[in-house]
Amino acid sequence: LRSREERARELEADRDALVASYAEMVPETLEGLSGAERSRVYEMLRLEVTPDQEGYEVSGTLCNRRPTGRCR
Repeated sequence: LRSREERARELEADRDALVASYAEMVPETLEGLSGAERSRVYEMLRLEVTPDQEGYEVSGTLCNRRPTGRCR
């Protein structure tokens, strides 16, 4: 059981590192895409941005996050 728990922690750390790496690359890469290409990437990631009283909620394949404060 301990071995499996440790392996699960290692996999979670690997996942977090991979997501962080992608997060650093995405803004630069997205800027070079056309609107249609950008839309296709969002569709592949099943990215959804939903307005709410605090700003917006972002959900999709790689995230589920609620920013605080007013967001654009």
